[in-house]
Amino acid sequence: MDLRADPNDATAFFVNRNFPLRRSERRLFKPYGLERPQYVEDRVPSAQTCFEAGLGTLAADGFSDRVAIPITNVEGLLVGFAGRRFDDVERADRYIYWPGRFEKSLELYNLHRHAEHCRRVPCDPQTIIVVPGFFDVYHFSGTTLPLTVATMGYQLSVSQTALLKKFARTVIVACPATPDGERLAESCRARLGHDISVSVRMFGPFHIEGARPGRWLERFLLG
Repeated sequence: MDLRADPNDATAFFVNRNFPLRRSERRLFKPYGLERPQYVEDRVPSAQTCFEAGLGTLAADGFSDRVAIPITNVEGLLVGFAGRRFDDVERADRYIYWPGRFEKSLELYNLHRHAEHCRRVPCDPQTIIVVPGFFDVYHFSGTTLPLTVATMGYQLSVSQTALLKKFARTVIVACPATPDGERLAESCRARLGHDISVSVRMFGPFHIEGARPGRWLERFLLG
C-alpha cells in the first residue's frame, strides 16, 4: 500500500502487519493516506512518516475524536491501537487503548523496526533513544539519530527493560524537564544502569511535539 492508495481499503495494512482481525473487523480502521487532520500534520514531520506509522481513524468506542496509532510488538505482530485526543489538554483519558486487553507495559513502541532488521541480518546491540510518547518518536524520524522507541508513559516496565537489554548497548533517555520526565529517567537508571550505559537528556519548557528536528538536536542528544 502506498501513499496514493485508497485509505478506505485497509486490507493490505492488516495483512502486512499480521493483525489478528477478521476481514469484517478490518473495516474498523482507515489509514489517513495523503490527507491528515491538522493536529497530526502539526506534530508529524511528513506525510511519509504518518504513512509509515500507519496513523488513521478507528471506528471503536471512544475513538471518534482521536488519531488511531497502531502498535506492533517486537515479533512484528500488530497487537493494538492507541487513541490520542486531538488536543493538548492534560486529562486522564488523553490516551485510550483498543482492544481493552492490550497491555502497553509489555511493548516498546517502534522497536519492531530494529528487531525486524535483526531477524534478517545478525545485529550487535546499538544505541537506542528512549522517549515517553508516540509523537516524540515521529519527531526524531527522518534524522540521522539512532533508533527511537517509546515507553508509552513515564515508567520503564520490567518487560520493556528486558527488551532494551536485548537490543541496546547504550540508552539515551530524552524526556521533558518535569516531574514525570524525572520519573522516567530514574526508572531507566534503576532498571538498566547495572547492565548497560544510560544517559539522560532533559528538554526545557517546551514539547518535542510539533517542533522540527535539526542538527542542534543531534548535537544535544549525542554530544
